[in-house]
Amino acid sequence: PIILSGNEQKWMFTCAIPILNDKREIVEWFGISSDITGRKNTENALRESERKYSSLFSNKLNAMTHCRIITDGQGIPIDFMYLQVNEAYERIMSLKKKDVEGKRAREVYPYLDNYAFDYISAYGKVALENKEIKFEEFSEAAGKYLSVYAYCPQAGEFISVFSDITERKLTEKALLESERKFSVMFHSAPVAISLTKLSDRILFDVNQAWLNLSGYSDKKEVIGKTTQQLGLTPLA
Repeated sequence: PIILSGNEQKWMFTCAIPILNDKREIVEWFGISSDITGRKNTENALRESERKYSSLFSNKLNAMTHCRIITDGQGIPIDFMYLQVNEAYERIMSLKKKDVEGKRAREVYPYLDNYAFDYISAYGKVALENKEIKFEEFSEAAGKYLSVYAYCPQAGEFISVFSDITERKLTEKALLESERKFSVMFHSAPVAISLTKLSDRILFDVNQAWLNLSGYSDKKEVIGKTTQQLGLTPLA
């Protein structure tokens, strides 16, 4: 490169041919120079893009796939081809790269049409309409819950990034089930039960048996108050 005034950098391609005299001595040079800054900038941008792409797919935590959408004669998505997957994909999906890359989704997952989630339509929308999508879904193929984010790197293609959230989902389900069981027990219990805040002893829930015993008919009359305010200290 050469540096111009103002510290502007330019890339030049120069070709020089020696001009010889009768004694085959160089008497002058004939040279041609052309500005190739644009080409060099493009090459550098391409290298940087390839570096980022390589770094992206070397991620060992999140699974990643780079795919190309396949459409029918009317432009409707009917399948997609795996161009590249990373090591995390192999671990999460229990598949080898050699069994996935270069193949269609319907080849890799023969029962794709039977899955609850329509992956082809969702990814097709991303790739063909330059959209992005984020969702959580149970993957029948992996037998795991996945958190998925997909975007369009270029027309007709998509990159999906996903992680295994099975443990979190099972914990959430267990918590919901525990809360459901508690709710059934709390509201159907034949004995009076009240729930109060430890900090100020304010009631935030009572069951029907508590209302029956206290003489109140509606929770709204007691929620947000203390038993002292209600004149029910012995019931606290």
